[in-house]
Amino acid sequence: MLYHYLKIATRNLWRNKMFSLINILGLSIGMAACLLIFRYVNFELSYDEFRKPTLYRVTSSAFLNGEMVGNRAQTAPALAPAMQRDIPEVIQAARVVHTAPLMSDPVIQVGDRSFHEERIYYADSSFLEMFSYSMVQGNSANALSKPGYVVLSESMARKYFPDLDGLLGQVITFFMGDRGQMQLEVRGIFEDIPHNSHLKTDFIISFNSIPWNLDEDWDWGNFYNYVEVLPEIDPAVVKGKLDDLLEKYKGETLAEWRKEGYYQEFELQSIREIHLDSNLEAEAEVNGSRRTVTFLTLIAFFILVSAWINYLNLTTAKAIERVKEIGIRKVVGSTRAQLIFQFMSESLLVNLIAAVLAIVVSQLLMTPFQTFTSGYFTPVFDAELGIGILGLFLLGTFFSGIYPAVALSYQPAQMIKGSLPNFRKGVLLRKGLVAFQFAISIALIAGTLGVREQLAFMQQQDMGMNIDQTLIVKGPGIKDSTYQNQLDFFKSEVQKLPVVQKVSVSSNIPGQQLSWARAFYPYSVPKKLG
Repeated sequence: MLYHYLKIATRNLWRNKMFSLINILGLSIGMAACLLIFRYVNFELSYDEFRKPTLYRVTSSAFLNGEMVGNRAQTAPALAPAMQRDIPEVIQAARVVHTAPLMSDPVIQVGDRSFHEERIYYADSSFLEMFSYSMVQGNSANALSKPGYVVLSESMARKYFPDLDGLLGQVITFFMGDRGQMQLEVRGIFEDIPHNSHLKTDFIISFNSIPWNLDEDWDWGNFYNYVEVLPEIDPAVVKGKLDDLLEKYKGETLAEWRKEGYYQEFELQSIREIHLDSNLEAEAEVNGSRRTVTFLTLIAFFILVSAWINYLNLTTAKAIERVKEIGIRKVVGSTRAQLIFQFMSESLLVNLIAAVLAIVVSQLLMTPFQTFTSGYFTPVFDAELGIGILGLFLLGTFFSGIYPAVALSYQPAQMIKGSLPNFRKGVLLRKGLVAFQFAISIALIAGTLGVREQLAFMQQQDMGMNIDQTLIVKGPGIKDSTYQNQLDFFKSEVQKLPVVQKVSVSSNIPGQQLSWARAFYPYSVPKKLG
């Protein structure tokens, strides 16, 4: 019976080629756009989902006379050991710090291969197990247990070592800018960190390699502190005890601060909420926005609804040509259910063809769309895309086919005469759907033009400099007694090039967030944590 329905549906589609083409193209374009947006939204929502749900980052908020004056993702290095020691609800805690606050522009060297690397962190020995690092070689339990130990990602291992066999125990040289150099022993290789992680690392050096005792330092606020709590514990319980730690270890200083109207609070931030819900100072990387994800989801929904409404209206408008056919079918014995199945089979066939075309279109556009959005979702067909297509196909089949199927399935005598009494009753519904479709289209077009104008406004702003012919050369920050002479020599040599007009040097790229700063306060203003 299903074969019979599909055969008739195929004949009807083929007999009305232009009508079928418009319907299929409209649905396929809507589905393809929805799939692309769905892939991006799903990628954004998946950040840190592979981490433990009981992991939290400790953040700090500073207040002066009741007004928030600072909200940082980083806190003091004494916090993690204090949590581990004094809060029984804590399973384990770890400190993580980028090399930027400790040194300038580190360089990794192995033999004659040396590169400036950005994603180098110091971390406590518990960090690897807390963050569920998958080790290719080495043991996560002790890979960072001693000073001078380092673990590196698989891609970095292949970059510096031609053969990964026997890599454990190899030594790499770590040039620490103006702080000299250190010999590091490779104690492990971990799988490359997924792109949907808020903290991406290539090199992790044991925290006790830092040449200072930071376990009692409550003043240096450039460290990320992570904590794993017991599954049955409410994070608010741990949060309440965090503030008690400051009282215990910095009580006298806090009392002085409160006299000046200054105080500080700690917060626990779920690791899975960092990417979309956190916009603090000193984030490890640029985060996303849950508002953007919500807007994109709504846009995808309205695009798809518009395509379904288009199919529904075109199908009901075309129904006048099939009134007598339906009436005769009912007279000769077709039941209402059979007629509904007939029209649903046509909807199924149209949506099936549209879904196949949507897969093709989305796959062709996936790579440029990935470049445009700076996303890292897989640009190939996979289970995730398959589930999305199946869902759109089933929903499209039902919602775009149910109304025409039911509306065309009764009152055979009047249909044989060519009249559509029930369609006249539904004219307000169809007009309302058309108005809704136009409203969606106008809103999307207006939004697109608004975004375009905003981007043009930002791109055309005067930045106070001409960057069209400006080249930035990032050099290693290895500073020794010859650094200034080498810098002057480099500048003079570059200036001699006929294509170069001017040469200048800066510690940071203009517009880039500073990784460290120095602040000056009047004597009456208290020194502030974080």
